[in-house]
Amino acid sequence: FDDLIAIQENKDVLPEAGLDLVFSHDFWGQKLDDWQSHKSFRPLTILSFRASYILAGRRWDEMHFHAANVVLHALVALLVLPAARL
Repeated sequence: FDDLIAIQENKDVLPEAGLDLVFSHDFWGQKLDDWQSHKSFRPLTILSFRASYILAGRRWDEMHFHAANVVLHALVALLVLPAARL
């Protein structure tokens, strides 16, 4: 329900936005020091949205975003597996 604001209207998701913006803005694209900012700092999430957007051919395609999310979750699970064996 918040995909429109968090992803499609968030200029930080677009590749044209500099990486410095990803690390100086909150999840919603507001400056972290802005009084309207939620202070929700999630740069990895924004970078994953950006990667999904690029891999989808620079268009908003839910299937590509979902597939990228599944792949990222699988990779994290594989990375955690060795630690779980300890």
